[in-house]
Amino acid sequence: MSSPAEHRALGVVLADDLSGAAEVAGLLLQRGRPCTVLLGAAAAAPAHAGTLVVDVDHRCTAPGPGHAAVTAAVAALAPAGLLAVKLDSLWRGHVGATVSALQDNGFGVVLAGALPALGRTVVGGVPLVDGVALAGTGLWDREPTTAPAAVRDLLAAAPQEVGLAAVRSPGLAGVLRGVVVAGACAVLDAETDDDLAAAARAAALLAGEGHRVALVGSAALVAAAADATPAADGSCAPAVAEVTVAELTVATGPRATAVVAGSGAAATAAQLAYLLAAAPGAAPVLVTPVADALVPEAPAADPLVLSLAGAHPDARAAVVRLAERAVAVVGHRDLVLTGGETARAVLDRLGVDLLRPVAQLSHGAVVSLARDGRLVATKPGSFGGPAELHDLVLLLRRLRTAAPGHPRTEPSAPRPLEML
Repeated sequence: MSSPAEHRALGVVLADDLSGAAEVAGLLLQRGRPCTVLLGAAAAAPAHAGTLVVDVDHRCTAPGPGHAAVTAAVAALAPAGLLAVKLDSLWRGHVGATVSALQDNGFGVVLAGALPALGRTVVGGVPLVDGVALAGTGLWDREPTTAPAAVRDLLAAAPQEVGLAAVRSPGLAGVLRGVVVAGACAVLDAETDDDLAAAARAAALLAGEGHRVALVGSAALVAAAADATPAADGSCAPAVAEVTVAELTVATGPRATAVVAGSGAAATAAQLAYLLAAAPGAAPVLVTPVADALVPEAPAADPLVLSLAGAHPDARAAVVRLAERAVAVVGHRDLVLTGGETARAVLDRLGVDLLRPVAQLSHGAVVSLARDGRLVATKPGSFGGPAELHDLVLLLRRLRTAAPGHPRTEPSAPRPLEML
């Protein structure tokens, strides 16, 4: 029989795409919490993996397969009382299917999707970005449906909405207990990290009582859950994990880099333009719907920069084409991948099923190590300023000059590539 501490331990986090899984891993890294990112629930985790952050990869599926993917992950990983689930902080993907799958598998759901660090909050059940209703922004322009006016619009059954006054009251756990016992869903308002911390503490308390609780929301919510819970081995402040050389080895010395950008976000377009202007060794490769070709000098370029060009009527097919083109030319390069679907498509084709986070540039921009010694930087498409991709290339080069050791957080410091 499992103990209350085991129920409260944060042993498993599910994420709906790979850049989101890496975003979670970066926040755990900051906290000295050992973790490993698995590309799918069937991937074999190494010894001393710490918290398993599993990319379920259902952001771009249909709702039915999304429900099935969550169900299969829960069955394969058999989490104890507390399960954390990371969804998109702009509420894209299959929020309703995820919540329904968790409820169908016996979890009460506490849904708190705010990401205060990026101005993404929920007040009165309405998702906001910098104080503006998500439905009034252009952030869903590339989505097949319109942005939700309220979080409840994404759910199959009416939730219990919990306002800021209740979230900030000492009775929050009591408010949520009835919801969790009934296997229902509570939608929580949140404006600050303290609000998310309150939600995480209440969920951990209920899990310690033996309830199956799914804490669902942004990476910031998962970070709050880590702060509120012991590690899987029972310790409350685990030592900073070292990369285990026997499992994952970085070969020191220089290695060329490839940047693969499949995101259609405006932020990504600005970052690509900055990178190509600031990196004298860069060579762009535009992947079109029909035919494209590398310029003769491209294989020697550093960084090699692949992105989509032209009108791609089928977004998923475009990502597949980009991934296949990238895999044909990247060789043993280190990688910078932006857009979760793109990152997963490239790594699947390279046979990468596990990543160990080793450094973070900024929120969501995380560098990990694959089993084959390749460094892989991942970033959500909408995250970061214009220099973000450029800075990730710099960070990969800096890491190549240092022996493997303790995870670290690197500040963003825009500098031209020729300075290295």
